Amino acid sequence: MKRLTIIATLHLAALEASAQRAEFAEYSIFGVGEAPDDGYDTFLAASQSPIAQNQVFFNRTDLTDLDQNWTWSVQMSNVSMSNASLSNSDPPPNAHVALTTYNFGWPEGDNINNATRLSTPSVRGGREGNLQPNSTACIWLLSGAKFPQNVSDKWDSSSSDCTSALGEDCVQAIMSGLGLDCESGAFTSNRTFRESCASSFGVLGSWGVNAQPFGNSRDRNATDVLEKGEALAWHLSNPYQADNDTIFEDEKSRLHVIGLSVTSQLNTVSFLRREYVLCNRVSASESSASLQRGNMAILGLTTVLAALYLYV
Repeated sequence: MKRLTIIATLHLAALEASAQRAEFAEYSIFGVGEAPDDGYDTFLAASQSPIAQNQVFFNRTDLTDLDQNWTWSVQMSNVSMSNASLSNSDPPPNAHVALTTYNFGWPEGDNINNATRLSTPSVRGGREGNLQPNSTACIWLLSGAKFPQNVSDKWDSSSSDCTSALGEDCVQAIMSGLGLDCESGAFTSNRTFRESCASSFGVLGSWGVNAQPFGNSRDRNATDVLEKGEALAWHLSNPYQADNDTIFEDEKSRLHVIGLSVTSQLNTVSFLRREYVLCNRVSASESSASLQRGNMAILGLTTVLAALYLYV
C-alpha cells in the first residue's frame, strides 16, 4: 500500500535502532545473531547461491516508467557454521544457520543513485528551463520482528502490499510514522500506531527500526553505493543441527516488512512524498509453485479427458 502526501511536518518519537556489526558494514547495514570468524567470505559465498527465495514487485513512484517494477528479493541459504552458539552455550553438532538477505533490483542503472536519477523526471523550472532530477528515498528495516504464524499466514503473496497481513489501519499508521528525516529514531511509535497494530506489532517481544538512505538522484560521486542485485541487509537464525530443518523451515515462513518513503521535487516550489509498506515471505514462492503444478495437473487431466472424448 502507498500513501501520497505533500511534505508536512511530522511529529517524531525516538525508537531504539538495531545494533550494527561494524566488521560486516561493507556487506550489510544490519544483522542479528553471532557471525562466524570468517563471516564475510562465508556469507558472501552462501548468498550467491540461495536455496530458497521469493521476489515481489513495487513501484518507487508512478512518475515515470523506470520508477515502476522495482524488485525486492528475500533469499535464504543454509550455512555451515561450526562455531555458532547461543550466548555462551556450546554449538549443536555440525551446526548450521539460516542466512537471510534482502536484495533489490530496478529497471535501469548500475547502482541505486543512478537508478533514482534515471527514473525521476526533471524538475520543472521557470525561465531558466528544467533542472536536474531531485529525488531521495529512505528505507525502514525492522530488526528482531518475528510475527506470529497467524499474522504471517494472512499475507496475500500476489502483491507486495501488507494490508492482508497487518490490516489497513496498521499499514496507514506505519506510513504515518515514517519520519521526514532518514534516521532510525525518526519512526513515530505513538498511541495510534500501538492501537492500530496491536494484533501484529503489539504481540512482538522486542523489535527495532533501522533507517537507511535508499537512493539520491544528485549524488553521483558517492562510494559504497548499493549495486543492483546486491545484498542490502542480512539476518542470522539461531544455530541448529544440520539434519534438523525445523528452524530453517520456520525462517522460510517468516513475514518480512519494510517501509519506504520517497521524496521527489516536481518544480521550483513543490515536492511530492510517497510512503509504502511492503511485505515479503520466502515460503510464498513454494505456495505459488504448488498452485502452478496444480493448474498444470488440471490442464493435463482436461487434455486427457478431451482426447478420450474425441476417441470415443
